[in-house]
Amino acid sequence: GMTATERRAFDAITSADLVCASGGGYLYDSPSTHPWWRLISWDWWLYADLIVAIIWRRPFVLLPQSIGPLHNRPFRALTRWVLRRAHFVYVRESLSAHLLKTLDIPHQQAPDMVWRLSAPAHNHSHATPILGITVMDWGTQSGHLDQQHRYESAIITVAKHFWASGWRIQLYAQCTDQAPGWDDMRIV
Repeated sequence: GMTATERRAFDAITSADLVCASGGGYLYDSPSTHPWWRLISWDWWLYADLIVAIIWRRPFVLLPQSIGPLHNRPFRALTRWVLRRAHFVYVRESLSAHLLKTLDIPHQQAPDMVWRLSAPAHNHSHATPILGITVMDWGTQSGHLDQQHRYESAIITVAKHFWASGWRIQLYAQCTDQAPGWDDMRIV
């Protein structure tokens, strides 16, 4: 059965006039020696909402995001199958546009939606410059904790450089969730 949250999401998708898949960069995979296991254990979950929309014949749009790389043939095939059924697909940069062109998927390039947000009014006459850094727990997501250490070391090096130049540093979590792999607050 479904949890109450999953049931609400299912009901919302199946009754929607249009399903909008959030922008971001979650449609990618890593090389795998067991691509079919990866597909049924993880990759399928990435597309679950859109597959529900397809089965229930709900039109859907992928808001601007990065797509790829697509290393494993099963995930590449699932991506092609899902995206060919989208009403619109928007990508944020030329690498994703090129990938979708090779997959023969109609798309348009558009900036990340965050660039359309209005900035709050500030008096910048005395403001200290701020470096905002979005951090992610890549190690838990990918299982390569040695790479997480290198990633965090690089972020610390950049932050120290700007801090020494008088900048204020602000860290942001990419995702927060109960699942450890999706809770970036653990490293913020």
